[in-house]
Amino acid sequence: MRSIRIGICSRDDRYAANLAMAIGRESGGRIRVQAICGPEKLSEMIMEQPLDLWLSESPEPEADGKMTVVALTSRPEDKGIFKYQPVREIVQQLLRCSGGGNDISQPSGCIAVFSPLGRCGKTTLARAIAATEPAGTALYIGMEDYSDRQVHSELLYMIRVRAPELWETVTGETAEEAGYACLRLSGMYTELRDVGASDLKWFSEQLLSPGRYSTLIYDVGSAALPDPACLSAFEKIYMPVCSDPVAVQKLEVFRSEMYSLDLGDIWKKLLQVEIPARLTEGADPREIVKCIR
Repeated sequence: MRSIRIGICSRDDRYAANLAMAIGRESGGRIRVQAICGPEKLSEMIMEQPLDLWLSESPEPEADGKMTVVALTSRPEDKGIFKYQPVREIVQQLLRCSGGGNDISQPSGCIAVFSPLGRCGKTTLARAIAATEPAGTALYIGMEDYSDRQVHSELLYMIRVRAPELWETVTGETAEEAGYACLRLSGMYTELRDVGASDLKWFSEQLLSPGRYSTLIYDVGSAALPDPACLSAFEKIYMPVCSDPVAVQKLEVFRSEMYSLDLGDIWKKLLQVEIPARLTEGADPREIVKCIR
């Protein structure tokens, strides 16, 4: 997938340089950013290689009609991109402004089970998928709002800093449960709020390297993600639902919120599935996964 080329100009050159590096890291290389000192340098760069988007605090430069120009603002109410917000938010806005949607090129074999509803069979389905994959090929990854046990791990920090020794830590903290490999990233949802889509993508890529796992099943709590755009990190997303009136109304509110956040493409990827009440966690996993086959 082609990288998106963006130029940034700020009155503070150091801020522009730091923001450029942070965006490149957060986007997982999806966005290539160059800090540019003034419109004059912009003209020189465009002559060498065109930009997709120009993000600037300065007055808008003359554009050739092929480049999108977006204001970098100091106040959240102003039109443009607010400079003092989390980098992951800036990345998602840049992707949308440049026509890149929310796509950050998900690794193949990366599955999430997520639902805004409670008691709908989310964990039941995630564990059943893991249990029915060929032995030794799948890893269940717990990202629930609250884990079923205490978790004291450096994994989240290692993911954020792209630690080279990540795999050794993963193997040390992975345990076999019910015949499949399990890894819990945290004990509580608040610990997961600093992990963005590019972090999850990078983590998945490390685990899906040759000789490791071929399928990852993330069990994602509704409060565990910093924002719904993080769902773009997964190749396939199953969303267990319920048919009672209250659940249907909640799901409609969630759908409306996704579209209001310009995340309609992600909503369309969500594969709704209803898990019959008789299929409890003690049921045969093969019967449970029939709901998605």
